[in-house]
Amino acid sequence: MRMLSLLVALSGWILTFSLGAQAQASFAAKHNSAKAVYWSSRSEGIIYRWTEQDLTAIVMGKPVFSVASLLKKEFGKQDADDVLTFYEVTFWPVSVVGPFLSYERDDYWDGGAHPSGGETFVSVDTRDPKQHLKLTDLFEAASIRGALLSDPIVQHILTREKIAPPPTLEGLVKALSNKAFGGEMDGMFRFPNEFLDDFAFHHIENGKIAVRFLLPHGSEINRFHHTQLGLMLPIPARWKSAFLQASTGASGAMTPSLQKTAHGRKSSVILMDHAAPKKGG
Repeated sequence: MRMLSLLVALSGWILTFSLGAQAQASFAAKHNSAKAVYWSSRSEGIIYRWTEQDLTAIVMGKPVFSVASLLKKEFGKQDADDVLTFYEVTFWPVSVVGPFLSYERDDYWDGGAHPSGGETFVSVDTRDPKQHLKLTDLFEAASIRGALLSDPIVQHILTREKIAPPPTLEGLVKALSNKAFGGEMDGMFRFPNEFLDDFAFHHIENGKIAVRFLLPHGSEINRFHHTQLGLMLPIPARWKSAFLQASTGASGAMTPSLQKTAHGRKSSVILMDHAAPKKGG
C-alpha cells in the first residue's frame, strides 16, 4: 500500500512537472516571439540588432543608438496638430557598413482631407549619432559631382532647366533641389534639399560601391510613390575592409542581403493614435 501511494504521488509529481514545463515553454515561446530578432551583426565592434520594435546599435552592452527612441524624441518636439489623428513610422535597415547605419523610414499620417506620408533613407554614424552623417564625410566631392553629372536624370533636369553644369558639388545640389522629374507630367518625383545626406550602400561592382538615394514624390497627387537614384563611387581606402566584409555578409550587410533577410518584415512605431472626434454632443 505504501508503495502504491508512493507511485501515485510520483505520477502526480511527474504530471505536474510536465504541465509546468509545458507552460514555461509556452510562455518562453510567446515571450521570445514578441521580441524576435529579425537580424543582428557585429561590425567594427558595434552590435546591430533589428527587431519588430526597434533598430539599435550597441557598444559594450549599452545602446548608443535607437531608431524608436529617436522617433519618439523627435515627435515629442513637434507642435500638436489638431487635424492629425494617426501617425506611424515604419523602418528597416538597408545597409550596415562598419559604423555607418542606413535605414529606410516611411512616415504615414491620417487626418484632414486625406492620408499622406513620405519616405526617405536615414544615414547615421553610430560613433556619433547626434552629428548628421554626410556623403562628403566618406567620398570626395569631385567624385560625387562627376558621378551625378553622368546620371541621365540629372542630365535631363539640367537640360530642361537650361542650367550649365555647376562647377562645384554644392552648386549642383542647389541646382537640383526641389526639381521634379518622371511620369507623364515630369513631376512624379523630386530631389529634396540636401538629398546627398541620406543614402544607403547597395553593392560592390568593378571595385566601386553603388550608393543609392531615395527620392520622394513630387506632389501630393503622387504621394506614396518614390524612386531611387544610384551612383557608382570609388571605395574609400579607410573603409575598404568594412565595405568588402559588408558585401559578403561577414560583418554588416548591404541592401540585397538585408532585403532577403527581411522577407517583407518591418519595424513600426505608432507616435499618435487618436480616434476622430465625434460630431455633435
